[in-house]
Amino acid sequence: MGLGSQDILQQLGQVFNLHPLVLEDIVNVPQRPKLEDYQDQLVIITQMIMPKETGQDFVTEQVSFILGKNYLLTLQEEPERDCFERVRQRIRLNQGLIRQRGTDYLVYTLWDAIIDGYFPVLENYGEQIEELEDEVVLNPSNKTLRKIH
Repeated sequence: MGLGSQDILQQLGQVFNLHPLVLEDIVNVPQRPKLEDYQDQLVIITQMIMPKETGQDFVTEQVSFILGKNYLLTLQEEPERDCFERVRQRIRLNQGLIRQRGTDYLVYTLWDAIIDGYFPVLENYGEQIEELEDEVVLNPSNKTLRKIH
C-alpha cells in the first residue's frame, strides 16, 4: 500500500495494535534500515533498490515489514514499484514452500528478493568503474576526472 492515507495507517495501527513509533517510522521516509522488537511484533524497515528502465541509474523505495504471530504487513511508498513480483507469482502458482511455511518464511523470501534487487545495480556500477579504469589508462583527460568525481 502507498503511504498516502493517514486514515488507513491509523486504522491498521488500531487493528494490529501497532506502537505509535512504528507508524511514525513508516511514514517518515526515508528511514535508515532497522529492526525493532515490539514484544509480539517484529518491525523491519529497509530500502529496496531497483534499476531505472534506462539501466543507467536506480531508484530506492522504503519498505516496512511488521511480522506478527500469524500475519505479515508490508507497507511501501509506491505500490506499483517493487521487486516482489517473482514472490507474488510463486504464491499464485503455489510454487516452492511459501504457502507451506509461516509468515517468518514469507519475510525471508521477500527480504531475499530485496537483496537480489541490489545485484543488477551493483553490476551496472561495476561495469561503469571498469570503463573509467580503461579510460584513465588509455585516454586520460579532465573529462575523465569529472566522471570519476
